[in-house]
Amino acid sequence: MAKLIQFIHPGVVHEPNYNIVKNQQLPCHYEWNKGNGHKRKFVEGEGEYLTGSIGKWQINSTKTLRYWCEAEWNTNCKQIVHHPSSPQLPQFYHTFVSKRQEKPGNNGLGTDPYIFGDYFKYVICRQIKNSSLQNLSQDDIILFGSCKMNSSKQFDFYIDTVFVVEKRLTEIHLDKNPSKSIVNTYTGISKDYYRRTLSRLVLPTTSSNSCTTNTTSGCQASISMTSRCGNSNKTTNLQSKTVSLYFGKMYSQSKQLFSFVPIMINLPAYSLPVLNYLNVQSNNQYKNGISSNLTRGIKITEIDKPVDVWQDIVRSFTNNGYSLGVHFPE
Repeated sequence: MAKLIQFIHPGVVHEPNYNIVKNQQLPCHYEWNKGNGHKRKFVEGEGEYLTGSIGKWQINSTKTLRYWCEAEWNTNCKQIVHHPSSPQLPQFYHTFVSKRQEKPGNNGLGTDPYIFGDYFKYVICRQIKNSSLQNLSQDDIILFGSCKMNSSKQFDFYIDTVFVVEKRLTEIHLDKNPSKSIVNTYTGISKDYYRRTLSRLVLPTTSSNSCTTNTTSGCQASISMTSRCGNSNKTTNLQSKTVSLYFGKMYSQSKQLFSFVPIMINLPAYSLPVLNYLNVQSNNQYKNGISSNLTRGIKITEIDKPVDVWQDIVRSFTNNGYSLGVHFPE
């Protein structure tokens, strides 16, 4: 059976500190995140999104699409003007800098999940502590989000990414130029993704003894030997571990089941979309697949009809005014 995974990741938001706001030093530049935990950003950038309904989608594009995501590399930060004050709503949004301004240093964190480029990608977070995440199958659905208290002091599941698994990769081939060899060999892995995420995981080099198969040009190595997932000052030895790099199923591949980011086009409407329950044909098994009290970790529910579950997820957003973000250029 397929799986529905409720995946809790940090709900903290990247926003400038008080002194920057007080002294009106905006827009400000955000350095690559080298802290002790991942954070969300509310960003504005180029993207494609769907309007309409299931089976009747219309694709649109804009250079000013605003959405929630994880993007740990350098960005600029601007204040949202005329915005009602609320702890659940962002007061700032981020824009992307030129790629030559992206400077991770030695301790910059990777971005996971990574929604940019031709495929959504998810590679490591929680896979070591939850081995079930290392062997996901096609059409498994991951709901990335956070449970946070709302204005009524009740917990809601705020979701930022719906990730439908297309395929997984557990081994990569490396030579003396890892970035070039990976990009040339594996469809869907770009230089930007390697620089922003895979290289942040400290992939094994050709001199590593973790190679499983030696070749004339390098070695076959599992992903990855060392990880800085979530903590720039702490590394985890993964020499005896194997993690998987998952590629999301995209709208360009399937019009019936695909990965997306819920977005609100008609601004101002900045809050994270909430998904507290499913109601697939009144199936209580699916309904209980979402918990608003899960503040960390994951929850896995077996599902026999992933398309039906996915459609219920989609309707929960489109019926409340959300569109589906399906492509975000690197």
